[in-house]
Amino acid sequence: MLRRAHLYADAGADALLIHSKKSTPDQVLAFARAWTRPVPLVIVPTMYYSTPVEVFEQAGIRLVIWANHNARAAITAMQRVSRTIFAERSVANVEDQIAPVKEIFRLQNAAELEAAEDRYLPRRAETLNAIILAASRGSELGAATADRPKAMIPVAGVPLLHRLVGQFRAVRTKQVTVVRGYAKDHVTAPDAEFVDNDEYEGTGELLSLFKARHRLEGDVILSFGDILFRRYILQNLLTEEGDLILVADAAWQARRQRDDYYVDYIRATRPHSLRYEPDEPVWLADIGPKIPAAEVHGEWIGLLRGTPAGTARLRDALTELSARDDFRRLRFDDLLRHLLAQGAKIRVLYITGHWLDVDNLADLEAAQAFA
Repeated sequence: MLRRAHLYADAGADALLIHSKKSTPDQVLAFARAWTRPVPLVIVPTMYYSTPVEVFEQAGIRLVIWANHNARAAITAMQRVSRTIFAERSVANVEDQIAPVKEIFRLQNAAELEAAEDRYLPRRAETLNAIILAASRGSELGAATADRPKAMIPVAGVPLLHRLVGQFRAVRTKQVTVVRGYAKDHVTAPDAEFVDNDEYEGTGELLSLFKARHRLEGDVILSFGDILFRRYILQNLLTEEGDLILVADAAWQARRQRDDYYVDYIRATRPHSLRYEPDEPVWLADIGPKIPAAEVHGEWIGLLRGTPAGTARLRDALTELSARDDFRRLRFDDLLRHLLAQGAKIRVLYITGHWLDVDNLADLEAAQAFA
């Protein structure tokens, strides 16, 4: 062994790693005593792990590597967490014991990556407009919305509405329009314009959209004002092809379901698939809370995009519905079903989670962790 080590040193090795499968350090210490060359010695004491480091220092060993302990510790932790999640069917009791998502982003230096994307990726033309519907109070949030709508509730220190506006500005939106109603004087957002819906009380979302119908021009994103979603969802929506595209969560069954909530379930031409099927677009077939559970393919998250042609069709349908006696009570699913009845093609972009809406205090607590 010494002869081979001398050959490595003569060939210019920067260091020599010596190894032993014994549970004691006898072999490596004997080698270290016999080694007289200036090339430093390195060991990996996996088997003789109980030996104090001072013993290696006294033997002249320059570097000790514990190479696999982090990996082995991670495996133990993952097994423990997985057993808990499987047994409890929840992550409630493990969330506080693991690294937060923001720590993962910090280790990845995600901010540097975003800056690089902003600097080097091709820039989109600033032609996109966004309309955010934020007129409702959110009465289930109780005292938290006594003097402000739920869109202005802080999530991790930043109002929900500000987060939405920031996401749209990050994709170089030309104009962001916010439809406000309840406690409108407390509704603010940087770089946004406002349209007031003073008739918000007891009315559906279509009335708020109707108030902003003059903004339905060109390439438009429509968004509810009480949702949070990961950045990639908006990016994928902007690259998807189709005149009208809505985002639907195929993992809808994993979300809390309450009989007194109005949920926009969707039925599509086919369910979500894990297979990559670029040539098989998914089209909306029906939307609304009354779709039988066996036929539900997802839940609309409150995010929709229209190209200039799609937006024009959306605006025309809105105008047609405004002539109905019950228009003030109509909701978004009424508008989309009206379009479907006219033969409109509405594309479905499936996601699997990575979003939430804020309807009550439990949602607000979840939003703090999500953000």
